[in-house]
Amino acid sequence: MNDNITIARRLRELLERKRDTLRHYLSVLEQQETAIEAEDTSRLEHQVALETEVLKELSVVQRVITPLRDLGIAPESGAPLEASLERLQAEISSRQRKNRELLSAQMADLSARIERVDVPPRPNEVYRASEQQPSLIDITL
Repeated sequence: MNDNITIARRLRELLERKRDTLRHYLSVLEQQETAIEAEDTSRLEHQVALETEVLKELSVVQRVITPLRDLGIAPESGAPLEASLERLQAEISSRQRKNRELLSAQMADLSARIERVDVPPRPNEVYRASEQQPSLIDITL
């Protein structure tokens, strides 16, 4: 009985850690959105690195939570915590979708801008065909 209480407390601690990590992940996604809108690639790269770290931590926490849940022991006062986790996960999913759409739109815009760039030819380009280049060489002496 005492072991079940200890396991339930540990499970609750891990779920709270997961909730805190999800909150941090949500803030990282919000910062990513700002970086995407500002077209700040260095800040976006930093946010993606942070996102990778947060996802690794979530994976570690989840690997510990899963066996504890398989024991069939519910965490102490776990219902509100579970509901909070579900809300956070839904909000994260929504934010990820929004960031993907923003990034796709930015990439399409950048692609369109690149296509509109008109690069004038250089005047003395060596490999460019020109009417002024000779076609015959006189080698008579």
